[in-house]
Amino acid sequence: MMNADMLGIGIGLTTAVLDALLMLTGMRRAARNTQKASAIVTTTLVARYLLLAAVLVVALTIGRERVNAVWIIIPLIVQKAILLVLSVRMKP
Repeated sequence: MMNADMLGIGIGLTTAVLDALLMLTGMRRAARNTQKASAIVTTTLVARYLLLAAVLVVALTIGRERVNAVWIIIPLIVQKAILLVLSVRMKP
């Protein structure tokens, strides 16, 4: 059971970091190219959701016995909460 928890935490943290990096990359690209900003943001958002969906589908199907899916979801929720707090604090 402990290995399933640790694996879930590792997968969750990795996914949260990749998701944040995708968001940051998309925002930077959109800021540099304002004419295509909407398309860039949309594409980045789709890529982020596909990443999250793929990780959760694999964890809930193939890895059901080997990975604790709760520990995958918790870092993702924490990441969203941190991004929300940062975005609220950064507004002028």
